[in-house]
Amino acid sequence: MNRARRLVLAFFIAAFLSPLLAAADQNLKNRAAIVASYAYAWLAGQKNETEFEPDVVWIYDYLMRKFALPELPQVARFRADALGGRFDTAGFSPLLHVLSPGAGRAPDLQSESLHPIDRSTFGALWCDRIELPEDYGEKIAALATHGEYALTHVYLALQILKEKQCAYYTAHRVHLGALETQLKAEMAALPQKTGKTGDLEIETAAFYAFANSGVSPSENFLRRAVEFGEQRLTNKYVVRLRGHTVVLLLWFLLEHLVPGAPTTAISRPVN
Repeated sequence: MNRARRLVLAFFIAAFLSPLLAAADQNLKNRAAIVASYAYAWLAGQKNETEFEPDVVWIYDYLMRKFALPELPQVARFRADALGGRFDTAGFSPLLHVLSPGAGRAPDLQSESLHPIDRSTFGALWCDRIELPEDYGEKIAALATHGEYALTHVYLALQILKEKQCAYYTAHRVHLGALETQLKAEMAALPQKTGKTGDLEIETAAFYAFANSGVSPSENFLRRAVEFGEQRLTNKYVVRLRGHTVVLLLWFLLEHLVPGAPTTAISRPVN
């Protein structure tokens, strides 16, 4: 284990393990904290900017603010590039204002070229700045029936709408609340239903834990996620990981290990 990884491991053990010594199944929590340290070290060690796609930077920005993680140079560089206009014409531009105040542009929610998943997420992120179509709620409910990433992103969009308490959410609170309750059950069941432990299932667990005070979809999946991290993050001979999967694993484990962390807006209101 190199010096950087030892330092990171010491940081996570000191920060997250010591308050949990009386918790049930402490061995699993210990292993989860160590895997979280490995995930952080993996991200910190990446030199290729392709591992820091916009959604990875967005999630890491949130983890920085909620769990006091240091800003990685890759994240700082992306933030500066966004503010400098490098990504103004990119499809993910509507996300950039969360990372760098003044960056990016508003989404065209009526555009046929906008992917339905992006329409759901961007609409939620901008609901306090632009008027959402009246049928936005119906469309995201229909989108969620496709399952997989459509389900996870609609569930996240509902959390953002609730967080922002924008006019659309207030006007459709009952319908959107009922949809969230329905999707919560589907999210909890998804990892068991697929029987896999991959990017989709880890994303499901991260979004679920974010919305439910650090609760894992199941104890079984927590164990599977820890084993996934132990096998993939410490063995260079396994299939190569993606930054997206690693930052989601870090998110899931931190939400679970530190449920008392300060409530933090993932949409981060900016000027």
